Formats: sequence, structure tokens, C-alpha cells
Amino acid sequence: MGATTNQVRNVPGLHGSGNASVTISAQNQWTDPISLGKGGYATLSINSLSDSTVTLQRKIDGTNWRDVDTWTADAEEDYYASESQDIRLGVATGDYGTDSPVLRVGS
Repeated sequence: MGATTNQVRNVPGLHGSGNASVTISAQNQWTDPISLGKGGYATLSINSLSDSTVTLQRKIDGTNWRDVDTWTADAEEDYYASESQDIRLGVATGDYGTDSPVLRVGS
């Protein structure tokens, strides 16, 4: 008999740990990172975005943040981790406009 969806969701390490949010007021501001296990999912929420660019970054090697994707409009998306990693959302240096984006990443 196969596992139910609820059982799969409760496998330790499969999904991430925690939620992080931030309201951006300057360049180079990021949510706190959350950790995702291999095969884990996170929900990305980007609101109040008008003229900044939001970037999703991941850290696989434990040291270096790498850009994964960018947004220039509000979005609600799911992110799948193909391997264990830390992720965060933010506005990189040079990408801040005059808005105050509200960013959330959660698992």
C-alpha cells in the first residue's frame, strides 16, 4: 500500500524548515534563508512589486549564493529543490527601485 500525501509531507528532511519574510526598503536586502531537503518544496510570495527586481537565490555548496530566477511583477509560486539547499528571496545591489516589495519564502 502506498503512502498517503500526508505521510509523504511529514518525512523528516523532505521539505524545508521554516518561513521567512521581509519588507524591502533598500538594495541588498534578503529574507532569512530556509533549508530544503532533496525533493522539498517551498512557497514563494512576492507582493507590492512595481519597479524593483526580486531574485531567488540558492546555496548548495554551503558557501556561495547563486541566482536562480528573477521577478519584476507580483507572483505566487512553488519552488522544487532537486537537491538539499538553502534558499532566499531579496533585492540585489542595483535592483532596488522606489517600491517596498513584501517577500515571503516558506516550507
